[in-house]
Amino acid sequence: MSFLKSRSRMILIVFAVTAVNFAVVADTNAVVATAEKCPPVASVNVVTMAPVGDTAFDRAVRAELKAAVNDAKEEYKDRYEELKTAHDRFMLQLNISLWVISGLVALLGVVVPLLSVWREKKMMKEVRNLKRRLGELLKSDSQFQRMQAKHSSSTMKLEWVKFLHIVQSGNAKDRDIVLPLYRTVETLVLANKLGDTQFLDECVKDAAHSVSVYGEALKDKSDLDKSFKDFVREKSICTDSINFNYLAETLGGKTPSLKAVLKFMNEFGITMFGEVDG
Repeated sequence: MSFLKSRSRMILIVFAVTAVNFAVVADTNAVVATAEKCPPVASVNVVTMAPVGDTAFDRAVRAELKAAVNDAKEEYKDRYEELKTAHDRFMLQLNISLWVISGLVALLGVVVPLLSVWREKKMMKEVRNLKRRLGELLKSDSQFQRMQAKHSSSTMKLEWVKFLHIVQSGNAKDRDIVLPLYRTVETLVLANKLGDTQFLDECVKDAAHSVSVYGEALKDKSDLDKSFKDFVREKSICTDSINFNYLAETLGGKTPSLKAVLKFMNEFGITMFGEVDG
């Protein structure tokens, strides 16, 4: 607003100077015209009066110019103060921002490695806990499998006793062979998966003993023996060809007990444990 005011004042001064010039020119023309008609003294008076008017005009112009210059100085001073204040405020904010950024960078340089170390330690701790829990689960699973295999071995012995009792009583039917045969297969499978060679060898010896007793009990009952074997083959009992459990690989070879068991199983069409001639 002050700047516009100064420009308006300068425009008015220019118009004033122009008007005064026109007036001076008009007055001068009038003085010249009068001087031609008047005596020389009058002409001298007019001429001597003109400088007086010019001096007053100059003073007025200089006064206006001085006032305009003063206004311009004040305007410049105000603008300079505003710019200087804005500059100082900007520099202060910039310095504060730089301090904050520098502090954050330094802080991150310390915190990030600490966080990485902390996270690594936490992950290692979680891994150790997972390994420990996995070990406990595997141990529990192994113990469960061992209990299951031992239970199956006991059940196998019991079923063979019951079966041979039925055979000796003369009331045996072809389907009576299914349960003791199934328990024998189950025991050998569980013992083989357990991975305990000693326990597997014991189960194989128990199965071989049952096979030997079976042979003694049916030595004079060939028709009943054939009936049992035909029934198992016809019904495809325990003849899953997908679930292979080669006991010779686990035991490190075919022991006499294992050969007797494999021969007995092969006669019923069961080859998942290997073949006696293989």
